[in-house]
Amino acid sequence: MTRVLGVTAVVAMVLVASVACGDDDATGGCPPTALAFMGALSGPSASSGEVKHHSVALAIFEHNRDNPDCEIGLISFDTRGNPGRAAVLAEQVVADPQVVAVVGPAFSGETEAVMPIFDEAGLAAVTPSATNARLSQQGWTTFHRFVSNDAQQGPAMATWLTDGDALITAAVIDDGSLYGQGLADIIADELVQRGSTVGVRAAIDPDQVDYSELIGRITGDDVDVIVFGGVASSGTPFYQQVREAGLETLFAGADGLLIGQFLAVSAGDPEVLITCPCIGSAITPEQIEFGEEYRRVFGQPISAYAVESYDATQMLLGLISGGVRTRAGMVDALANVEYEGLSKTVRFLDNGELEVPEVYLYDVVTGQFTPRVVIRNGEPIEVR
Repeated sequence: MTRVLGVTAVVAMVLVASVACGDDDATGGCPPTALAFMGALSGPSASSGEVKHHSVALAIFEHNRDNPDCEIGLISFDTRGNPGRAAVLAEQVVADPQVVAVVGPAFSGETEAVMPIFDEAGLAAVTPSATNARLSQQGWTTFHRFVSNDAQQGPAMATWLTDGDALITAAVIDDGSLYGQGLADIIADELVQRGSTVGVRAAIDPDQVDYSELIGRITGDDVDVIVFGGVASSGTPFYQQVREAGLETLFAGADGLLIGQFLAVSAGDPEVLITCPCIGSAITPEQIEFGEEYRRVFGQPISAYAVESYDATQMLLGLISGGVRTRAGMVDALANVEYEGLSKTVRFLDNGELEVPEVYLYDVVTGQFTPRVVIRNGEPIEVR
């Protein structure tokens, strides 16, 4: 567990708030209250987790700056992206009476591991980025997802790959994770249902360094597209080896690739397509303003799920400011919330899913992740 990353003044000031929340006199009579963050802050997926953590810290800093008489603490738990570690940390989260809600976990595997613990404790969790579809099918009453799920993202990708009704041959590859395998299965099934062919369906070992055998199989099948389900730490070397092998086939991935690690090797490639139920780069004036503030504070541009993490935190802070002070009160409030954020208007269904799903389509032609289309409730809308 870590209270803060300690890399910026913003996070340092949130640390002060976290400590102050433990002092009954430090908050002017406001009950000690905190939000917990769960995500990878170290290990191979740290860059993804840090983006979300930065956004959460920035939202809490702004709240405490504007509400000095009732500051909210932030307690951050480094899962390292490991479900087993996340489950152990979840016991610490529920044991802290100051924590009234959780932002996270960030990944699907760790979310699946912690939700039984949170649900039994009556602790609301709002994940800004865990997209596996089955998470909302377990009967958990405290689970909330701030973005669309893979059952919505997968068909959106298949729609674009087939241009509505074209027949293609695809190689569908995953990285063995709950997120990657689940998404890849959905896309493969969707393509087959549309009459297309999945010639190669395989999983890579993220610890493997040589994918030449699999790439040879893909080459021999003469595919129209390689679809990858998984995170950037495994997808980036796989993509690099595909291109090094001379395959210029369309390479399609999803939100797990929408971070700087993958962009660093794919920027400018006209045959890269990324889908994400998230804002990967600022579009509206309000998002641009947030992005400028984020860059000023953290020295880097926003990336996938930064806006959603900020929004989810602001939503929870707004409920706290409105009088929610208990875990039970937070669960009740989220069941009826209607929140207008930078990314979207949020209302939750009974299973914790968004009432209005949306998925963005990105390319990297300009050297950046550039949003081209948003599919909202199944309807494509140009965003630029």
